[in-house]
Amino acid sequence: MSLSEKIWFDGKIVDKADANAFFFNQALNFGASVFDGIRIYDTKNGPCLFRIDDHIDRFFYSLHALRMKSGFSKEDLKRAVIEIAKENKITSGYVRPLSFYSEPKMGINILDSKVSTAILTWPWDDGSRQKPVTVKISKYKRLSPESADLRAKIGGYYAPGILAFIDAREAGYDLPMMLDENGNIAEGAVSNFFFVKDGKLYVPRADKILEGITSSTIVSLAEDLGIEVILADFSPEDLKSAEEAFFTSTGAKLQQIERIESFFTSKGFEVTEKIQGYFEQVVGGEVEKYTKWLTPVV
Repeated sequence: MSLSEKIWFDGKIVDKADANAFFFNQALNFGASVFDGIRIYDTKNGPCLFRIDDHIDRFFYSLHALRMKSGFSKEDLKRAVIEIAKENKITSGYVRPLSFYSEPKMGINILDSKVSTAILTWPWDDGSRQKPVTVKISKYKRLSPESADLRAKIGGYYAPGILAFIDAREAGYDLPMMLDENGNIAEGAVSNFFFVKDGKLYVPRADKILEGITSSTIVSLAEDLGIEVILADFSPEDLKSAEEAFFTSTGAKLQQIERIESFFTSKGFEVTEKIQGYFEQVVGGEVEKYTKWLTPVV
């Protein structure tokens, strides 16, 4: 997967080599950036962006959280996403809108500093599913909702997830699981978590995590399939009686979990694959009820 040749940068389409900002800025020094991730699926009606309006709404919520003034409206950014996807001829792929404080300025006073905005794309082949992963419960905790606005996707928030990922890989696992400040399951480094027990789908409460757009999609689809969804607090010990588990994210969609340390070993993926199959139908434009979530790249 390689970054596309063209980038939308501050209102213009440029070659990626020409999309430059000075390296000394408050985004790089302090994590003062916001971003989102949007998928393009190759549907039966051509390439479509999935739930772009929800992603743009969240992106603007994140901008507001850091008091960023991008100079662009929601409609401007939506048109720009479609424009750069068309320019790069993306039929199946990933889009990353990104705004950051780009002024070469000392200190954490970001108020009224210059903001730059970029939109990047990657072609992404969805032909094959990823293999199930092994997961380590991380010693690094998810940020508390009392110390950060967890509804925003702010670059600096992801430093604990990077530390957790390093810790998991060095211990021989594929991915980390992060707990909240009370020791309950929160989420993966960049993904939401679900588990299945007795045919029911269990989800950590949204006030302790970034409520993902893919995860909210999965909840809706599970309810369509007659699967009861339970939102509550869960400890790692609760996983010992679980039968299935998976992560969700914009990039990975549904990522099956094989094992979580000694707490969980998969007993199959029957419910997961039922949801996964329905999800693929939805993003492929085959479910009329959800075609409202698909925006053609035209």
